[in-house]
Amino acid sequence: VAPESLSTTVSPGQAAEVRFVLRSTALNLGAVDVRDERIIPARLQGFEERRAAKRNGGQFMTRADIDRIMPRQPSDLVRRMQGMRIMDSLGVQLAVSTRGPKVQMIGNRPVPVQCVVRVGVDGSIKEPYFPMNTIVMSDVYGIEVYSGPSTMPPEFGGARRDAGCGLIMIWTRSR
Repeated sequence: VAPESLSTTVSPGQAAEVRFVLRSTALNLGAVDVRDERIIPARLQGFEERRAAKRNGGQFMTRADIDRIMPRQPSDLVRRMQGMRIMDSLGVQLAVSTRGPKVQMIGNRPVPVQCVVRVGVDGSIKEPYFPMNTIVMSDVYGIEVYSGPSTMPPEFGGARRDAGCGLIMIWTRSR
């Protein structure tokens, strides 16, 4: 529908009343593309990209997986991951690689020790033996697990001296 116009002339000193009646008109906009795309915070984009790639050797659990499984604590999720088991160390649940013990030199002799997996939160690797169950499950966005340095993404320091046992990276939800 084309725009319409109306002109009126009013002489100086005269009052005029003009009424406009508008018509409703249907307008065809053509096809409308509606997308349901959630906005992913920048700090979680790497997690989503690695998860979508599915060729990097990592194991992933998303919030949907977590809601379906309903774990009480993060170690309950890690227990489900291939190559991982959970051991108790003085009340702290630690992930241990099932690839076998690593050898540590004590004095002049090699001693097999448990291969404790490092834990990170939101992209930052925590101190050794970090108690992962201090993270509240309702705060967890997702989790990714790497069983050793060969599968670990470079941004997590795959060449680190302590990367041999693997890495668990826990991502928390945005607030």
